[in-house]
Amino acid sequence: MISRYLCVILALGLVIAPIVSAITPKEQATNLHGQPRQVYRDLNKYIGNQPIEYSIIAGVYRDSIVYTEVLEIGDATSVLVYPDTIWTSALKYKVSHVVIIHNHPNGMCTASDADWDNIRLFRNITAPYGVTVDKGVILCGGAIAGYGD
Repeated sequence: MISRYLCVILALGLVIAPIVSAITPKEQATNLHGQPRQVYRDLNKYIGNQPIEYSIIAGVYRDSIVYTEVLEIGDATSVLVYPDTIWTSALKYKVSHVVIIHNHPNGMCTASDADWDNIRLFRNITAPYGVTVDKGVILCGGAIAGYGD
């Protein structure tokens, strides 16, 4: 009789084990909220040292970040973000101000010409929808840099 129960317990253990898994950086970087500096620090812990680029949108309301959402995951040198994903995310969460956040796997915590061009493009495209791109933030290891203020 005991051996039957032991078999059932072992069988349940095998079924439950695959369900428990590590949380991915994408999951860790989603649905954060609070003061911007703390959210940026948390995001930096989750994706700052990743070998691929992540692009994240953060909705801002009254100087607080009310949500974060991973828009796209790229490769080691770039991530492709379509402007419509920015305003649709902002409208979905009912915010009018957003911050675009991404990491630099190469460790260079300065905005490239492409970063500046993208912020300008995103601002021009999202403005007619009532969405303002406040700035961009770059995460790289232990450093955090803002641009486009």
